[in-house]
Amino acid sequence: LERLEKNENALFCYQKAIFYARNESTFWINKIKFLLSLNQVEEVLLTSDEALKLFPRDHLLWYNRGVASYLLGNYDQALTCFDKSITGKADFEAWNYKGMIYEQLQNYQRAIGCYKSALNDAPEELHDQYYTNIGNVYRTLKEYDKALLYYDDALQINENNYNALIKKGEMLLLLEKYQEALDCYEKALTIEKDNPEVWINKINLLEKLGRIEEAKQCYENAKPLLRISNLTSRD
Repeated sequence: LERLEKNENALFCYQKAIFYARNESTFWINKIKFLLSLNQVEEVLLTSDEALKLFPRDHLLWYNRGVASYLLGNYDQALTCFDKSITGKADFEAWNYKGMIYEQLQNYQRAIGCYKSALNDAPEELHDQYYTNIGNVYRTLKEYDKALLYYDDALQINENNYNALIKKGEMLLLLEKYQEALDCYEKALTIEKDNPEVWINKINLLEKLGRIEEAKQCYENAKPLLRISNLTSRD
């Protein structure tokens, strides 16, 4: 209840700011971002449309409208909004959303192109995320060697990129490179130890490598977590 009251008070303040300074786009954007944080997506669309009547070329308004449309599954509308939000500078988040949309639409080559555009625009410290995204598309296309190259690029930038480690492990497992896959999963478990699927993959890999006693011990260590997740039938 207290949080609800705080949210209502915050919205009231944003609305008051807009009332007194209607021609300041910053106040509109702040309200829209706050509504997004509350997951009030329909209200974001209504507020964005009202603001865009005043600021039809404001790229942040188009971007946030695109996010709301994406969350509602209105992909064509979202793509239109993101296209209008792209200014040629620091547009990596819009490009990333476009990549995700094209993945959903199974237009994988366009998805890769969008992720590469995000990569070109993004700060270097974020490059590993986009390399991982590109790797994921190639994984979907079953071009495993290309996927591995991009996961390696991601891990060269950030060796603790959990998603890249997991996906690289999956690729190596499919390619029957069991020890390398095991190395990925063991590294991943030092970052996040509560993922039951990673434990199961590690156990399976130890068995494939003939390290049965280690597999048994690994299972004993992970048993409480595996029982909770209902992802195992061992007892």
